[in-house]
Amino acid sequence: MEQKIVLEMILDDGGWQTITEARAILQKATSNPTNAIAYGVTNWDNYLVSGQIREEDSPGNYLLRKTNNQLQFVTIGNDGGEYVLRNWDLRVQHQTP
Repeated sequence: MEQKIVLEMILDDGGWQTITEARAILQKATSNPTNAIAYGVTNWDNYLVSGQIREEDSPGNYLLRKTNNQLQFVTIGNDGGEYVLRNWDLRVQHQTP
């Protein structure tokens, strides 16, 4: 859970405007094990299904979901249930005619 809170904090720091950019920021943070130490966690290991935590619908991982012009940060519990930890407003993209 500590890792998920850190990922939430990374998203909270901003620097993204779209779900694609948010995904890239989290992937970059978790792609290098030494980044975990910089964020105050020991590692990015997924202790429920082994491997590294990642955006995936499986226990111990997380999802980013776009709903109603919001980005949802969803964690997947050990029971497989989805738990929305946080929502952020997405910038509305206006289409030009």
